[in-house]
Amino acid sequence: MHRQVERHAATRPDAPSVRVLTNGRWDSTNWRRLRDMAAGVADRAGRLCKRNAPAVLVLDNSAESLAVFLGLTAASVDLLCLEAGSSHLDEERSVARRIGARQVIGPDRGSGVLAYADVLSDGGGPLRAPERNPAILGMTSGSTGEPRIVRQDLGNIEHGGRIYRETYGYTADDILGPIPMSHSFGMMGLLAGALVSGAQIVTMPRFSVSAVHTAIDEGATVLLGTPMIYRILGMAPRPAGSASALRALLSSGGPLPQETRARAERAFGRAVHQIYGSTEAGVIACQYDRATPWPEGSAGRIHRSVTWKVESADGDGDPGAGRLLVRTSTLFSGYLGGGDVLDEDGLYDTGDLVRIDAGGDLTVLARKSTFINVGGRKVNPGLVSGVLGEHDDVAEAHVFGHEEDGEESVHAAVVLRDPRTGVADLLAHCRGRLTAYEVPHRVHVLPELPRTALGKPDLMAVKRVCRLPPAGTPAEGQP
Repeated sequence: MHRQVERHAATRPDAPSVRVLTNGRWDSTNWRRLRDMAAGVADRAGRLCKRNAPAVLVLDNSAESLAVFLGLTAASVDLLCLEAGSSHLDEERSVARRIGARQVIGPDRGSGVLAYADVLSDGGGPLRAPERNPAILGMTSGSTGEPRIVRQDLGNIEHGGRIYRETYGYTADDILGPIPMSHSFGMMGLLAGALVSGAQIVTMPRFSVSAVHTAIDEGATVLLGTPMIYRILGMAPRPAGSASALRALLSSGGPLPQETRARAERAFGRAVHQIYGSTEAGVIACQYDRATPWPEGSAGRIHRSVTWKVESADGDGDPGAGRLLVRTSTLFSGYLGGGDVLDEDGLYDTGDLVRIDAGGDLTVLARKSTFINVGGRKVNPGLVSGVLGEHDDVAEAHVFGHEEDGEESVHAAVVLRDPRTGVADLLAHCRGRLTAYEVPHRVHVLPELPRTALGKPDLMAVKRVCRLPPAGTPAEGQP
């Protein structure tokens, strides 16, 4: 990526690399300026970061944050990237302490935190590639369990960007946006994809429907979003007759419901293509423009670079259905804390139950890895959330597992339409539709669900609001 930035700065120095919409105003940074800022950070990195110690970088999607990312990685600094406002920096067991980071860098200066302005300088090129392949640490989503820290490397991130470039035809004429760059989808599909192709990034500090429409008005050609983002956009379509240069709509970060897809496609007049993957594996399968329609529920075709096998649950059932194991060209190198993550064939067990047809089209039947283990029996949180959502007075429900006294239990955070509805009524509703061990052990009524910048429920914030201690915390009265 660093060589690509240097090349763009040499051949297209005045072309915009990043444009950020803040308070209705666009701030544009060209390739020369991005290169110069990054080179200045690289020159100062030895004084900023302890040798052989990782740093935490808050990526707020600004040009400055991208320059810090490029500069520190050029200096071979290992980075844990978090989104702005991440609860992982605020919680008592801060992730910076978990990884042994000596430095945290973010938009603003604070206690133990350097601001981007403290790191940036007026250095100039060239921007050199790192002497070693630095680690890029990321957090799993933690939607239903405690998030884990994944060890990826910068070379894999760059290769992921090339997969997006090749699959969706990114060029220097494209304008991509606007998801957070700290997550796997944004890191590979937006950040790396733009840098290796020379495409322009359009982004915003905080997601809003109006800001996305403004980006489209400014010529955005590829929209990257989560199912939650497309649901919101589909409920607030663009004004009739509005022109658009959009040529691709990409969705990742979770299953794309058919209704959400249909609304978004009506709103933008283009197909939404789903990308299936994970923080650990990167891209596994993806949809793209083709003559044959994608089957309903399909997550796309397995990418040609992926080695895979499907293990049947019963050993003699349909050989095309079962648990998916993969080896991808962007496979992670493990979790923080170690432990075996690959089988004897070097394949990673996704934990997902899938069906793959003869042509390689993949359908996810269930995300097994997100199941809650209740006394050895697996509870599907999506099923329980769906049952709660069928109650007339439940506006939103998020079901998750929480370890208490060494055992997992089922918890539900709900937002009610009618605050007079009692928890007992919700539990009675569940008992009539679920087996006993699937019924939530506790229901927490919240005014709203805390969410990440990607629109997913923020499990750490949800647990904090529900006053649940971190997993592994001794019960009251225990040592």
